[in-house]
Amino acid sequence: VVSTQSTGLEKQLERWRKSEEERKILADSNCEEKTLTQQEHEDLLTELRKVSEERESLEVQVKQEVGMRERLQEELKDDKYLLQNTLRELEDCLLYTSPSPRD
Repeated sequence: VVSTQSTGLEKQLERWRKSEEERKILADSNCEEKTLTQQEHEDLLTELRKVSEERESLEVQVKQEVGMRERLQEELKDDKYLLQNTLRELEDCLLYTSPSPRD
């Protein structure tokens, strides 16, 4: 589940990056085609800041998801080790508690 969420966030982050690049290109092309009004310029800057903040937020989420996935993988390794040791102990215990042929 974590892996799927991380992949989804990474895809969304990539879309935001492309979208931000497209907005910058559009802003540059608008500047070349015509002179922007002060309000248009401010609106574009506001939109770019908003997209940048959203991207940063997504990057933080991706890092958190990756960190959580790594922690879970470590916990699973530990759990596997504990389970293997417990199974060995149970096998040993069963050997010692098996009834003798004389019983």
